[in-house]
Amino acid sequence: MEIHYLFLLIGLIAVLGDFIVPFIIGKKYPNCSNLKDTISELGTNKSPVKKQLSCWLIILGLLFIIFSIGHTFIFSVYS
Repeated sequence: MEIHYLFLLIGLIAVLGDFIVPFIIGKKYPNCSNLKDTISELGTNKSPVKKQLSCWLIILGLLFIIFSIGHTFIFSVYS
């Protein structure tokens, strides 16, 4: 597997996870509707899933940073 495919895979995981993980975490929040409520409600102080959401958002940020570094590297090499 070439290295640029790895960076693309990391970007794909980040994008898919950005939709899937809050949906899964929202199911563990009582009376939370993924269609009506925003993701910010999952991270409020009274939320039972605020730690899980905070951890996911840190991981998501790191995935996007890794993807962007790889994206910059690939385009600087092939330009």
